[in-house]
Amino acid sequence: PSLIIECLFTDFISQTHYFLLPWYEEIKNSGGLDALSKQTGDYCILYQTLIALFTYLPLKPLVTYKVISCIFDYLLALACVMVIRELTENRLYMIWTFVLVVCSPIVIFNSSAWAQCDSIYATFCVWTIYFCIKEKYSFMFIAYGVALSLKLQAIFLLPFIFIIYLIKKQFSIIKIFYVPFMMIVLSGVGIIYGRKIWDVFLIFKNQTQAYNSSLTSNYPGLWAIFSTEMADLNIKYSTAATMISICIIGMIFYYLMKKMSNINKEQILQLAFIFVYIAVLTMPHMHERYGYLYEIFAIMLALLYKRTIIPCIILQLITFFTYSSYLFKQEHMLTVLAVINIGIFIYYFWIFFVQKENEKTENLCNNN
Repeated sequence: PSLIIECLFTDFISQTHYFLLPWYEEIKNSGGLDALSKQTGDYCILYQTLIALFTYLPLKPLVTYKVISCIFDYLLALACVMVIRELTENRLYMIWTFVLVVCSPIVIFNSSAWAQCDSIYATFCVWTIYFCIKEKYSFMFIAYGVALSLKLQAIFLLPFIFIIYLIKKQFSIIKIFYVPFMMIVLSGVGIIYGRKIWDVFLIFKNQTQAYNSSLTSNYPGLWAIFSTEMADLNIKYSTAATMISICIIGMIFYYLMKKMSNINKEQILQLAFIFVYIAVLTMPHMHERYGYLYEIFAIMLALLYKRTIIPCIILQLITFFTYSSYLFKQEHMLTVLAVINIGIFIYYFWIFFVQKENEKTENLCNNN
């Protein structure tokens, strides 16, 4: 069913495509791979390489973008199945994982309607979690390097990696250099065609400067609670908003460091979910698409913990409303969605990291 729905959106054009299609034509007219000698649009070099390769195929530009992303919808689902396989022996859960991911309206709209590459970087983020669960940390950093090579939003996993390092103490922090190494290697074709090594990283700076026109860009996070007028005063509030976000993430990091003496397999997925969620929820300049990764994590968690089924559905609906606002010009109340979104985060954090600690304390007192 998901494939049928995706085919229905083949010719759908959104506002974003008015940027994507000229970039595609620029790459094609510049000779495909020869275009890698210069920056086109806001693509990372690896993704620009993929687009350059696809210009040699007899496909419509819009179809090209969507085919790449839709293929990764299924690869993403397979990666999620591998994670669930490590956390439960229930084969039915594995089947449901695949079905729910590929049939998620967020996944379908993101790739087939919007032609975004979130499924691509998310696939490698999920593999990062998988290798962390398997305690294969070299592969974990390699997978993370691939994810970061594709999209800056993979940076939201970084606090998770640091807390894994500090609590589990099972790998050398030097392994983190696998990440920039992979980014350079995967951008190798572009470097061969004339790009500088530092261009691999400078594109991130350009991306952050290009999308900072307001405190929130249709994402129902902390800053969407305030008035639209305040959200538009980016220059005045941006730095303060970023510092507040870092403080909130830091407090959660400190709390978990004090509470957790060890991390089991299930908690690895929980931690990844919480840190990505709180980063997107509190950081300024967030777009509605930036919640994609934690929404995928939420689907997996819903299969493992029945108490999170309803919150997971609500998260999907929240994003559906914000996507519809952009893609189909449907009105929505962003402030209301933001309040609900914050409430959902608090609920997840409570059941995973507060309530469980209270239960442990009660059990310890009863045993004494």
